Amino acid sequence: MVIFYNLVLLILVVVYTPIHLIKLCFSAKYRKSTLARIGFQTIPKFSKDEEVFWIHSVSVGETQVAKTLVQEILERSPQAKIVISTITETGQAVAKKIPRVAATFYYPLDFSWLASSMLRRLKPKSVFIVETDLWFNLLNGCKKRQIPLFLVNGKISKTTLKRYKQFPKLAKRLLDPFHHFFVQSETYYERFLESGIEKSRLSIAGNVKLDCVVEQLSEDEKLVVCQEYGINTDQPSIVIGSTHAGEEELSIKVYKNLQKDYPALQFILVPRHPERFAGVADLLKSEDVNFSQASKGCELDKNYVLVDKMGALMKLYAVSDIAVVAGSFTPHIGGHNIFEPSFYGKPFIYGPWIYKQPGFHQMNLEFEAGVQCSPEDLEMNLRKLLDNKKLCEDYGSRGLKALDVSKGATKKIVDEVFEELKNG
Repeated sequence: MVIFYNLVLLILVVVYTPIHLIKLCFSAKYRKSTLARIGFQTIPKFSKDEEVFWIHSVSVGETQVAKTLVQEILERSPQAKIVISTITETGQAVAKKIPRVAATFYYPLDFSWLASSMLRRLKPKSVFIVETDLWFNLLNGCKKRQIPLFLVNGKISKTTLKRYKQFPKLAKRLLDPFHHFFVQSETYYERFLESGIEKSRLSIAGNVKLDCVVEQLSEDEKLVVCQEYGINTDQPSIVIGSTHAGEEELSIKVYKNLQKDYPALQFILVPRHPERFAGVADLLKSEDVNFSQASKGCELDKNYVLVDKMGALMKLYAVSDIAVVAGSFTPHIGGHNIFEPSFYGKPFIYGPWIYKQPGFHQMNLEFEAGVQCSPEDLEMNLRKLLDNKKLCEDYGSRGLKALDVSKGATKKIVDEVFEELKNG
């Protein structure tokens, strides 16, 4: 199985390499990570006596989960050495900013010799995989070395479950190395059961993303953010966060319609991926939107702002009046964390395609912290919130309550992991 997997992976690499090289010529994406992901990077070496925990994530969202795990692990074991691997460059940038992390690196192509080399050097006491990024040789290497392996913030899509059922032997080889699965919600618990995982290896821990420590801004700090992004605090503002292709067009249409009745209304657009910034700017120009660009300095006399900088979204939620959480107004993405605006007591709106976040959607159905609507009804729902400040405050209060009662996933996970490690 290992030989066959390595051979297939090698063929895929050979076929894809020319395409990747062409992409590198025209885009900065992957330039920092390409050499690292084929093995040209420094992996730290630890001794058997050191207590090493390896957390593997993919991109920004998963690495935020890793950050929360780091804090909880170090509370329990201050001398622990924690290393974090990521797949994407944006995830790596977040990982490098996490305090007290011993090392960060890219997870390379999943050849058995690269996975084995990393495990030999790191000698982890346990390995945490965040959410869904499962690599056969890494998992198999942990099993061979009897390294406890845990899935954290686990989830499984309907499509993946269907594939597991179609190929049960392959699914078993992939999932067997895990000691325990800590999943986000009842939905994922049931799906893992259907995939063949025993109840004894499954726990509904909740969503670690709700445990993250969010920086609360002082009034002076909010003023600085507003000045940086050209936001007038005397005018109503809406943040459209984490947009994907098709959602920028929707925001422009809604903005133009709302502007007729709310001429002072400010729209702050935050695309999800940096490689799309230039294309979104071109789109705004082609639609004759009078906008300012964060990377070039924002202007107070322009009510539409394109935020083409990373790491600004949460601060913008903090200073805005209403949030629209995108990634849910297109059928191709499946949604993001709709409760991010709730950390600041702000109302949010999200779209119908939220299938990758069933836990958050169910949580909103219970607490009514925001509004779900179709793309066609987005304008109407924004009007309701713009016209009713009390309604906004009520949604914001319920969001804060939802977060308060939903915390605790990280502590539950780390408590169970340390108990299992203690008992061998």
